[in-house]
Amino acid sequence: MTDLAEDIVTTSAAEEATGRRPHLVEVDPGTLVLRANYSRVNAKKSLDPDFLASVKEHGVLQAITAYEDGDELVVLMGERRTLAAIDGGRETVPVMVVPRPGTGVQTVVRQVDENARRAGLTAGDRVKATEQLAAFGLAAGDIAKQLRTPKKDVEQALQVARHAAASKIVARYSAVTLDVAAAISELDPRQDRDAIKQISVAAAKGKNVEYEIRQAQKNRQLRDETEKALAALAQAGVTVIDAPADTHGDKRVLSKWASPDGNGLSEKTHCDCPGHAAYLVNDYWRINVVYVCTDPKANKHRKYAYSWLSGSTSPEKQREERREVIANNKAWAIATEVRQDFVKELCRRKTPPQGTVMFLAQALLDDEGHWLREAMEKGDAHALSWLGIKAPTYGRSSDLSKLLAGANDARALMLMLTVVLGAHEKGSEFGTWRSPRAYTVRYLRFLETQGYVLTDVERILVKRAEPKKVRRPRNPVEPQQTDATLGTDEPDQPEADNAPRAAAEPDQAHQ
Repeated sequence: MTDLAEDIVTTSAAEEATGRRPHLVEVDPGTLVLRANYSRVNAKKSLDPDFLASVKEHGVLQAITAYEDGDELVVLMGERRTLAAIDGGRETVPVMVVPRPGTGVQTVVRQVDENARRAGLTAGDRVKATEQLAAFGLAAGDIAKQLRTPKKDVEQALQVARHAAASKIVARYSAVTLDVAAAISELDPRQDRDAIKQISVAAAKGKNVEYEIRQAQKNRQLRDETEKALAALAQAGVTVIDAPADTHGDKRVLSKWASPDGNGLSEKTHCDCPGHAAYLVNDYWRINVVYVCTDPKANKHRKYAYSWLSGSTSPEKQREERREVIANNKAWAIATEVRQDFVKELCRRKTPPQGTVMFLAQALLDDEGHWLREAMEKGDAHALSWLGIKAPTYGRSSDLSKLLAGANDARALMLMLTVVLGAHEKGSEFGTWRSPRAYTVRYLRFLETQGYVLTDVERILVKRAEPKKVRRPRNPVEPQQTDATLGTDEPDQPEADNAPRAAAEPDQAHQ
């Protein structure tokens, strides 16, 4: 049954009430009213050049559906066709005039169905439609039934609609998915303003959005931990001071001092000292409380025998390098979580992705380090978890061999790929970005061909592994010949016949 037939059937009750049946008319597209249509925000963005060219040349081939509202025709279905006809300068378009829909709910549901089947709905469209249906008093479950969509998606859309920043971003950027918008809606518009901007920019530019979301979530977690730590210190009556720029070179830390009798100091034994204080340190996505004495010498503390206090603080360059190391270590920790989630989904495939054979051949034939050898001999914890196998306490799991039994070639290749990918993850430890290896770069490049978007810290690793360009010395400039030297290389001109001959040598004269 066609869309038009469905419209006729569903509006039969309205026809009987009004005494009018659907009829076709030709009208100026500029006179059609686009009213209260949830997809208007992104309608023009969805008008691709081919669609515009087709309407401009051939006109609207399928009639626009509209209903009468006084002297006006309000578009019920066909907003994109209407806008394309106006853009293409069409004088008239075919319009099927139908009785006015019974409720606003029916109107919104029809619009969702039409756009979902044709141009496709953006996340912003779905959020707006869900918000409108909720305004009619429908619960999330009822909206899910009307739109034939999972209830979870409806709840996410309603959550996004209630968040000012998330609703604006999802309406503006068609590349922002509902999951991304839902993640944004969990952030504080004031405290997480920069994070929200980073996520939306990453989505618009096709960068690794999941990485930005994880980083925002980690920062929010740190903020919560900081608040709890500060509350605990305040309750204990501990003075909180600002952390120094170089926490590792801080000579006030209690572990470097002892009491007059030589016993080491701790936050419990030092709590009655006038200089007792503490500050917070972000140690690789964890908040640590560092206890210090603000003036150890004035409070008669002794240097602890096993502490290191000699030497001056690090130079500024070393401090900058350490700050870079800390920042990139944090970034690598988040990138590892995102990357492993991607690899886990990749390993669930039934058939090996393109490039698998070459990747495995390079991994097995090249020197890949001891991680791969251990994975082949003992199995790999990452690979086992991705395959749903519990890692044994000791020894090798026999479940991997059970999966291999009866597997076809494609499945066997996927099992081997899973083990090799797990070995690469085990070899990508905390500081891998600082000392890149060829097999790690090859691993990241392989994931990139499968659709993984490298994060900034992973790009640092890849860039550092690239061979440096060797600057060749320029060829020495040969001296240019002057007019005086141009003729020196030319053969001597023959002497004229009448030129006087040179006198013969004495010996020649005797001959």
